[in-house]
Amino acid sequence: MNERKFIFRSYSFNDNKQEAAFEYCYGKYSFKEKVAFSHINQDYSKPVLDRALFLAFLTIGTSYYKA
Repeated sequence: MNERKFIFRSYSFNDNKQEAAFEYCYGKYSFKEKVAFSHINQDYSKPVLDRALFLAFLTIGTSYYKA
């Protein structure tokens, strides 16, 4: 039997590009979602941003999983 699992692979934030990336895979398919931010105050809290990105990572991944 070919078992396919939905995998929440990773999430990241690129300070230089001001862009978040979220990666998932299901069987042989990979998904990468990118979100670009146009105006980010450089004094942002990295721990708060990380928590927000983690929540987005789970939410976006759940949407892919349900599809």
